[in-house]
Amino acid sequence: MRKSLANCKFIFLDTGVIIEVLKTDYANSSEEVVKRGQWVKRFFDCLLEKELFGTNKILQISALNISEIFHVDNYQEKTMEAITTFTNTTQLEVFAFDEHIALYHNKEFHNVLSKSEIEKIKNQVNYPASSYANIEDRIRKDMLIVATAKMYNADVVLTTDSGFKVLCDLHGVFCHCFTDDDNQFLTAEGNLELIYDFKS
Repeated sequence: MRKSLANCKFIFLDTGVIIEVLKTDYANSSEEVVKRGQWVKRFFDCLLEKELFGTNKILQISALNISEIFHVDNYQEKTMEAITTFTNTTQLEVFAFDEHIALYHNKEFHNVLSKSEIEKIKNQVNYPASSYANIEDRIRKDMLIVATAKMYNADVVLTTDSGFKVLCDLHGVFCHCFTDDDNQFLTAEGNLELIYDFKS
């Protein structure tokens, strides 16, 4: 399934996409990570092509995403300043995880919140071990973010995390996962290789 960038007004950003944009040092990164980062940055360059893609793009993030960026550097107080900088030509909505989203999450996701269901999902998402959270906690937190994107009717969710995409797919949320694959988008060659659509 594909979705045209021109037809996407509400674009929800997962944490990995934000980190990729803020990242400047790829010295110790694999070729795969470097190329993935180039695709992410190319997407944000495409947002500047307003004649082709329109001026009504609204980027969306959850406050939970912001809480996950604490380990990127030692300047946490500048996180929002940095996010505002790279979205300065586009509207940005930051959603607090409030009682409305919490109730929506409980209603929409109640059938996958048990330990046994989380265990099944754990086998699907294939999250690597992390020093910041165990896999079960990460799944539960990511489901809060997916619920936020779903409640606010995101046209597309962008991530760099294949496990997060699995959660989006399970809940009917259109999601594109950035990779190093040159065939992940329909593009056009030129001064800027424009991204025309997303592949789910």
